[in-house]
Amino acid sequence: MAKRPKSPGAPSGKKPSVPLSKFAQEIRMTFGQNLRRARESAGYSHAADFARVIGLEENRYRHYERGTAEPGFELLCKICQILDVEPNDLLPHGKRRRRPREEMSSPPSRVAS
Repeated sequence: MAKRPKSPGAPSGKKPSVPLSKFAQEIRMTFGQNLRRARESAGYSHAADFARVIGLEENRYRHYERGTAEPGFELLCKICQILDVEPNDLLPHGKRRRRPREEMSSPPSRVAS
């Protein structure tokens, strides 16, 4: 039985790509650079070796380092665990931390004058 050609409006099974904002592109690029540095610091000199450790195809992992894709939450947690880093170490703007909650909830101490 011959296959019918798809109609021009038929879905192809892939999600349509939505252009990323400049901010989203910056996040991906910075994440990729930080990921590469963390991988190399952890002793994985080759992306292929690290990709095998986390259970990904090398090509897919390289997309993360290039900033053309981003991992899901579970994979991000696995990456952080294996590299022994915090998510904030990989994400841009992650170094800007607010005061701990204990400090925020207690009133500021005043010095008697």
